[in-house]
Amino acid sequence: MAHWELWIVHLLLSVGMITGYIVYAGYGWQLVSGRYQAQWTARLSQNAIRLVLPLMNLVVVVLMMIAKVSHATSPRFFDNVAFVILVAALLDDHLKISDYLLRVLMLLGFFGQQLIIGHETVLSIWLNIAALVVGLGLVRVFQPVMRRHYSLHLLLILGAWAIFWLPQSNVRAEALLRSLLTLLAMMTSIFFFWRDWERRHRDQQRLEKRATIDDLTQTLSFSQFREDLMVAADTVSTQSQLTMLAMVDIDYFKAVNDDFGHLAGDRMLQEVAAILKSQAASQSFPATVYRTGGEEFSLLMTVTHQDEATALVQDCWQRIRERRFQFQQSQLRLSISAGVTQLRPDDRAIDDAIKRSDDSYIYPNVGDEIPLPSMVNHWRQWITRR
Repeated sequence: MAHWELWIVHLLLSVGMITGYIVYAGYGWQLVSGRYQAQWTARLSQNAIRLVLPLMNLVVVVLMMIAKVSHATSPRFFDNVAFVILVAALLDDHLKISDYLLRVLMLLGFFGQQLIIGHETVLSIWLNIAALVVGLGLVRVFQPVMRRHYSLHLLLILGAWAIFWLPQSNVRAEALLRSLLTLLAMMTSIFFFWRDWERRHRDQQRLEKRATIDDLTQTLSFSQFREDLMVAADTVSTQSQLTMLAMVDIDYFKAVNDDFGHLAGDRMLQEVAAILKSQAASQSFPATVYRTGGEEFSLLMTVTHQDEATALVQDCWQRIRERRFQFQQSQLRLSISAGVTQLRPDDRAIDDAIKRSDDSYIYPNVGDEIPLPSMVNHWRQWITRR
């Protein structure tokens, strides 16, 4: 049982060091792969980061080897930490083949020098390197699923340990066992850290989606509309094209809810949203649809001429007016009202553009103002029952 107390200390230090290192290295790689975004990444070359991160692994491994020489009483502590850093780097998400080969070369270099230090024969060194190359090929094949399965993590580290430690004839059986347990502990820590990382990332994605996507209509939400409109307003004076805003209301939508119930109202909102999105997607210019109120939608368009935006709204109006919306045993006909305005450099706030669009509500097909009070009496003409 000699030195087992010291090994326990080394075990705890190893797990702490590798977990802390994976936090920083993993976050950096997530920035490169696009999983998480930060403003400063837009100013840096992703190719440069792709090169720096594996070089950072190399620097840490070199420091471990220097520390190993300085503290000759605990060589396997530093070997294990360096080895796991190089192995875990093979499991990063979205590795290009060039990224993977660079990491493989670093691992092979570390592996080769360890065998040479262990006074292995040339034949033994080449045989073990060949076995490692085969193992690395299998890791590349199964890499997309390895991060999500603990059994594959264990299989990876068992294979790596067998190839790395067993050929070293100068290592005692007791030291081999301690090395295996240390490697298992570190890879287990990495696995559960990654699993928690993935869970938090999924939770963040769900929250972001709920903040930016309207659940019912699957259009962009009001909060996303305000954000996009502010960005558009800030850049309107520098754009050569026009930024147009259209506000769209379903006429007398309350009557649908009153006469047919809220399920019918929800279905109508989904149907109208689908038409608006389909028409927007068919344009040659960018057009984005948002749900900005109960029965209100908005469109942001970047056009060359105002007529393009007006034509899109007219097409939406015509298609919705001609559509027979089916709900249970009833057919409903709907109409929309819309106002279109251009974002101006002299708009003091985004609410100026919204108010101007609200004040310009028209029927797009004729360009007349909406006779709001009189339309109430004609509402039932838009609904026919079977």
